[in-house]
Amino acid sequence: MKTKVSYLLLIYICLASTGSTFAARVEIEEGPWQGLIGHWTFDDLVEGVLRDSTEAGLDASVQGNVFLEDGVFAAAVCLKGRQSIRIKANETFRDLPFITISTWVNPKELSGFREIFRKEDGDRRILFSFQNNGWILSLGLNVEGSGYEELDAPVQPALLTDLQWHHVAGTFDGKKMRVYLDGLEIGSRKKPGRIISGGKADAFIGSLGGTDEFFQGAIDDMRIFNIALTGKQIARLYEKGLSVIGTKVEGYQGQIEDIYEDKTTFSETMAGTRRNLKDGNVPAVLLKLVQAKLAAKFPKEFADFSKATNSQPFEYLIAADNSWNFNKAEYLIGLVTEYRPLIRQQWAGLSETELKKWKRVEQLAAKFERLKDMAEAGTYDADWINLMMEATKQVVYRPVQHEAVAPYIKPYTPQTRDYSAKEAEDLLRKDWLFQANGDVTVEHIKNEIGWAREAAARIERKYPDHVDFSNELSELMALETKVVTGASEQLYYAVRSIKRRIMLGDPVVDFDSLLFVDIPSPAGSEWPHETRHRLGYMAVPGGRLLTLKGLSLTGHLEKLMPVEPLHGTFWRPDLSFDAKRVLLSFHPANEKNFHIYEINIDGSGFRQITDGIYDDVDPI
Repeated sequence: MKTKVSYLLLIYICLASTGSTFAARVEIEEGPWQGLIGHWTFDDLVEGVLRDSTEAGLDASVQGNVFLEDGVFAAAVCLKGRQSIRIKANETFRDLPFITISTWVNPKELSGFREIFRKEDGDRRILFSFQNNGWILSLGLNVEGSGYEELDAPVQPALLTDLQWHHVAGTFDGKKMRVYLDGLEIGSRKKPGRIISGGKADAFIGSLGGTDEFFQGAIDDMRIFNIALTGKQIARLYEKGLSVIGTKVEGYQGQIEDIYEDKTTFSETMAGTRRNLKDGNVPAVLLKLVQAKLAAKFPKEFADFSKATNSQPFEYLIAADNSWNFNKAEYLIGLVTEYRPLIRQQWAGLSETELKKWKRVEQLAAKFERLKDMAEAGTYDADWINLMMEATKQVVYRPVQHEAVAPYIKPYTPQTRDYSAKEAEDLLRKDWLFQANGDVTVEHIKNEIGWAREAAARIERKYPDHVDFSNELSELMALETKVVTGASEQLYYAVRSIKRRIMLGDPVVDFDSLLFVDIPSPAGSEWPHETRHRLGYMAVPGGRLLTLKGLSLTGHLEKLMPVEPLHGTFWRPDLSFDAKRVLLSFHPANEKNFHIYEINIDGSGFRQITDGIYDDVDPI
């Protein structure tokens, strides 16, 4: 028999976006829940097992970095790095009539995909996870007649990684899939039918099969039902947890006054509060309260700071030293100055308005240098925050959703130096091993011997009076006899070395220098195919136009471009017929397009030929 306990609960919830508060009266019903088939309170972790409190006995075995910490009710399970919380396959999950998954989460970060609960049985999958870098909370089910589908409810990752506990739930009642966040329905989809679920696969809390998509953070009070809870029942679960959190918070109210530095400006309040926190570890709940006060008094600045640093204010408050300030500010100054003109030709085309803009940017950069020179003495200087807030107003941010745009990388050009013979040989062997898929076999070696002989025969037929590969062919024959005893990397390398000598012995190789470009792989969210470098918006700096003098392991490398202070990336160069000049397509890191340039093979005569807002490529 159910017993009802009704009482008035004042819930003061700070809304980070507005700083407003409200009070609500809630009715909380205690007692057994109908349809509960799995309930993990995470209050005890004994001999690697997290107990299920229901009769189904769905105990979870734990591996990896899993431990207990303070939770919503008592303890919670904390997941870090790679880990596994496995629930053995059970008939309980087979063809559930309906379903509800309910739990509390406190994510530390939400990059990529982060599983909350997943049972991977192909099309019979049950999924509840954060996806698309925390912008989606998804419930996935196979419903008879329409197959497997996911209900993707939009959420905001910045509001979920705020040190707070958040209640999440997904339900299906035979007609609709629904997703809830903090007691409110945030997404729904009509999908009539019955669930097709169950199979031999184990279920996992916080990962995809214990091998990928690992949840990072804490999870508490996970419940799975074979009924669909109503919106009112979901709200009741949320309110029950909120009341417990409220009680815990009351115990910390007195400590806030000793920590929170109430100043006129956001930056002064943040810097002063951080100074007060420097001498000890602070409970997470206390940091939550400090953040709540900041959000209530400075709602706009709070949001601007989170955008500027891609961090929550608490991360600044608990930072151990000045490196946090420096790294965040340096990144922002890099973004602000990314397209600053560096050479005379770039400055020449600017308007008066653009010149004034770069004047302001130079003042910001000078401010950064001043703060940097203060070193650790400037750790609690409020000007660090002011600088970050000013800088982010000047940044034109790259698209971050559904785009292949390369991320910002600080402009650089690798050092050009000659390799020792051993270094060069190690690199050559690494490439040969890659061509054998990292595993040398007898077949690989025999193929290479055959190809080497074919190359020698072809060259000798074309140039019978100019080449003699008798020594190389004798060495290949001797090595072939050794293949009978099995394959080895050393044997493979010996064959490849002979093949290389034959190829370089071809009379058409009547030169001793090479011209080539060396560029980093393209960046961005698309598959990094080798042709992606032709997409300018995926190009990253770090490219070089190089010459190699001497076709040997002791050849001399020389860089022709980029010419300081420019950095950037390249497309194919084109050499003049007299081998004295090079035309090339170059993308300076401080511009958005490829242009055509020319340079002499000795590094002199550098000049830019084209300009404008379009890519100019493949010169001849």
